[in-house]
Amino acid sequence: CYSFGIDGISGATFTSAAILTAVRDCIEQAGGDVDAFNVPTSYEQGADESFDADVAVVGAGLSGIMCAARAAEAGARVALIEKVRLVGGCSLMSFSCASYTDDVVRDTVTNWVQNQMYLADSTLVYAYVKNTIPAIEYLAGATTNANMFPYWGDPESMFPGMLVDYMQRPVVYDELLSNTVEANGGAVFTEHTATEILTDADGAICGVKASRKDGSTLTVNAKAVVIADRS
Repeated sequence: CYSFGIDGISGATFTSAAILTAVRDCIEQAGGDVDAFNVPTSYEQGADESFDADVAVVGAGLSGIMCAARAAEAGARVALIEKVRLVGGCSLMSFSCASYTDDVVRDTVTNWVQNQMYLADSTLVYAYVKNTIPAIEYLAGATTNANMFPYWGDPESMFPGMLVDYMQRPVVYDELLSNTVEANGGAVFTEHTATEILTDADGAICGVKASRKDGSTLTVNAKAVVIADRS
């Protein structure tokens, strides 16, 4: 059964809407029943499950992947939760990553905060800007099957922060998460949508609940929860 009764993709809202509109138009031109295709696909509901972790990371974009990998390297058992089938988020579509050398960090942070009418948290902006190069260098040497930044360190490259070919990016992420999160007893849960942050009787955060497309749920019991989802 095929259906366009699906969610859009965060970060590609207009593209998702355009594709769905085009599909509807094609069905109409072919004399098909648009309403019949607008019904979400049904699934047989599976069993609810639970998973115990030290850290739960919600969102498997580049930030979430980095967080999960580094936590696993530090010895944590990590549950990485992503609502779509592929990890990588917007980085699967990005051309290049920004990199700021120490001599421009202060001016970059100042300009950033000013341009945001002083509504941006300068501490968080500084942490991001200051750690761009260490993050790139970590990813550049973290895998062997493919290098996320093949031009990093090349003095002749016009775009040293340019990412590897689009088709190779899932290879990099899969290897990185296999070598870190999964190797330390953790797990990557794709097609799981986080719906609730769990708290104990004292109000302390103690995990995350996620739903699957078949209607079943995954409960992750965790000592810490990181939200790495911009939505």
